[in-house]
Amino acid sequence: MPSKGSIAPSPRALSAVAEPIPSGTDVHALGGTMTAAFALPALILGFGIRLLPVLTATFPLNDGGMFYSMVEDLKRSHFALPAYTSYNGGSLPYTYPPLGFYAGAAMSELLHVDVLTVLRILPALVSCLTLLAFYRLATRMLVPAGAVAALFAFALLPRSFEWEVMGGGLTRSFGFLFAVLALTELYGLLRNREAWRVISASVFCGLTLMSHLEFGWFLAFSAALFVVAFVRSRLGIVHAALVGIGTLAVSSPWWLTIVLLEGLRPLLAAGQTGGALSVEVVLSAFAQLDLTQESLFSPALVLGAVGVLVSLRDRRYLLPAWIATSLVLDPRNYLTDVAVPLALLVGVAFTEFLIPFFSRGTPELTSRRREGDDRKSPRRTMSAPRWFAPAVLGAAVMYSLFSAIGSPLIMASLATLPTTERAAMAWAASNTPAASRFLVISGEAWAVDRSAEWFPALAGRVSVATVQGSEWLQNGGFAAQLSRDQAVQACAVQGSACLASWSRSTGVAFDYVYVDRRPPVRSQPSLPAAEYSWALEYALRADPDYRVVYDGSGAVIFAVVRPPATTATPFARHAPADDYGRPS
Repeated sequence: MPSKGSIAPSPRALSAVAEPIPSGTDVHALGGTMTAAFALPALILGFGIRLLPVLTATFPLNDGGMFYSMVEDLKRSHFALPAYTSYNGGSLPYTYPPLGFYAGAAMSELLHVDVLTVLRILPALVSCLTLLAFYRLATRMLVPAGAVAALFAFALLPRSFEWEVMGGGLTRSFGFLFAVLALTELYGLLRNREAWRVISASVFCGLTLMSHLEFGWFLAFSAALFVVAFVRSRLGIVHAALVGIGTLAVSSPWWLTIVLLEGLRPLLAAGQTGGALSVEVVLSAFAQLDLTQESLFSPALVLGAVGVLVSLRDRRYLLPAWIATSLVLDPRNYLTDVAVPLALLVGVAFTEFLIPFFSRGTPELTSRRREGDDRKSPRRTMSAPRWFAPAVLGAAVMYSLFSAIGSPLIMASLATLPTTERAAMAWAASNTPAASRFLVISGEAWAVDRSAEWFPALAGRVSVATVQGSEWLQNGGFAAQLSRDQAVQACAVQGSACLASWSRSTGVAFDYVYVDRRPPVRSQPSLPAAEYSWALEYALRADPDYRVVYDGSGAVIFAVVRPPATTATPFARHAPADDYGRPS
């Protein structure tokens, strides 16, 4: 009989777990020892990777400017959900799932700390809790040794924490945490038929939806895979339906408020910003095995691929299908989505491939029955020194650790907005008219454009090309704003004529141009970082239509002396909002 946490391979059903190593091998005794010996070091490594960048910084990592404003809005409204956020002119609806904002505002009020400190620390703490939640899921889906191996993999995979420990992780970290907790409860409910988990699964699913819509979507299709894998009775269907109803009930304080104020259109608009499925992207990701976005060799990816082969060999398709489904249904966030099934597949490979491979087992323990023959036929196994397996695994862990903390791309994306740029934004707040409209140029891709996102929050001025917040705008507002931003960031290596052409073609007017003085973290596809040479700054200095009003080491600000003629302005969807986010 399969042991607890495992399920026998079946042609009729998908399976989520690693079947124990062939009969007779004491993998559970080995796993119990490993759990006690190695689970704690895995947690320590994971906590250290998540907390070290935060504790050595003095400002939230990378993004979070919009969330900073939204938490401040919530505090000013005395925790009543505002209709609009003051961020970037006060015209954006406050329709973002608010659980992270409430948590941040409550922490700020109770501990008497400023919101910037909350955005710096709280996401990383929640990401550490996600590591514990994943281990809880792994112990239910895998044998103990596999759960520990999966924990090491998840702790060290960059995409299991990179976007969650940033300032913008205030919502992403909560979404990831509750999604993993919900999957654990759904597994117990659907796989083990523990009916009492209907309540806990509903609560965690609802909290996921109230934290982050993308993780809500990840949870939705993951739960659907669990239903296909495990539900074989009418009662299972009833349980799944009850969880769906419970999820809507738990999250109703948020979505019902939004529907009553704005209707379904903001939610539908946000649901369309994940990116359309591209066959080229799917095939390229599979062909290149680009599932971890690590710049170096990835032991977790190799072991995950072995886990896929083992699972397919035994006709256990859930984990491979989970990865494929994440790529197809969530192309914008699939690198984070696949961290969960990929780490579980590492556990499969560890218990079903590495342990037998390095085992010094006897013929009796490794025998297999010939088809149609009850006699046991021993097969030879590879013998290795006792120290070899721990040495190989230890080297893999250390290599993954240095890969996670030493990748230039990851470290660059986990950097903070420089103090020199913060000084430039503070100058803009104090020395420009409140109604001023800025064009922020960094040459950066919008998702990691620290300058463009933080400028409206710190300067209190409108940034006409900033993308953040446009996800909730109707009539294709996000796609239009994204297109405008991509076009204007390409002007970073061109002349002032590029800005004039962009202004005329988009109808967007601006009073000042803010040009930062740092190379981009991840430049536009048409703007290689190696070619970024502040060409726009030099061109504007020579153009009589622009005048330098601030010249600092972090950024230079130009006032527009003679603006190009335009016919329209962005962010004109709603009436301006007052300090409490209400239309004035």
